[in-house]
Amino acid sequence: MPYPLSRSEEALSRVVLCKAHDVFELWERLQGLVDDAAALMCGETPECLPGRPSLVIIDSIGALLQPALGGRSAVQGTAMALHVGKMLLHVADALGVAVVVTNHTVPQRTRARDGGGMGEDRGSDRPALGDMWRSQVHVRVELSPPEPAPGSDAGNRLAKARVTQATVLEVGGEVTLLLSGAGVGHPA
Repeated sequence: MPYPLSRSEEALSRVVLCKAHDVFELWERLQGLVDDAAALMCGETPECLPGRPSLVIIDSIGALLQPALGGRSAVQGTAMALHVGKMLLHVADALGVAVVVTNHTVPQRTRARDGGGMGEDRGSDRPALGDMWRSQVHVRVELSPPEPAPGSDAGNRLAKARVTQATVLEVGGEVTLLLSGAGVGHPA
């Protein structure tokens, strides 16, 4: 007789991982989600979607879009990136789910005074996709690197989440999160 699944194992059994190595594969996966959701609404059971998703996570959008944005076809790359943004909004609307997109940051640099090359770091970071992606985001949250929680010997760590851009939330709001083996919570 098999052992019953723990809560973590049960939750992980509902996770579906789809890999996309470039922007075209990402489009295919997103369109597949919309098509499968439509099939579910019609009473069909698609093979690749065991149920309606509750959350879609794209990690990391910058890694998928950056190759298309560089080089001589930067205009086409920008159009692709904007299309991905619209597709993500469509997925959120069609499936009624939250879409979380991760992106890395790069140092903000000043222009060199002599006009040749890059200048010095300004000390702050900016999103890797820059201003082009800024209009695609509804809420931007910056996460600080986790640090050991004071007085905790159980490996608990504290991280801060700060809202840096939002259409309906207060910008600058910050919350401290407790990261532990039991999950994410608020420190006591």
